[in-house]
Amino acid sequence: MTLRDADILNLPDAPDFISKPPVYPLPEFIALCEKLLPYWNKQRFAAPPPLPPGEAFKLLDEGSERKK
Repeated sequence: MTLRDADILNLPDAPDFISKPPVYPLPEFIALCEKLLPYWNKQRFAAPPPLPPGEAFKLLDEGSERKK
């Protein structure tokens, strides 16, 4: 399937406020982040933490001895 001239959207250029990233002063940024803390804490503690990666191990019985 090939693109035709009619398939291309003719959109206007973005205004200047969209093309520049927002600038927040530090106190305002901290206030925004603090509002989200209850949500992220609920998400973080909703599921148990994953087990760390590693090999499976087996505890030795009291009667068994280690092989050399």
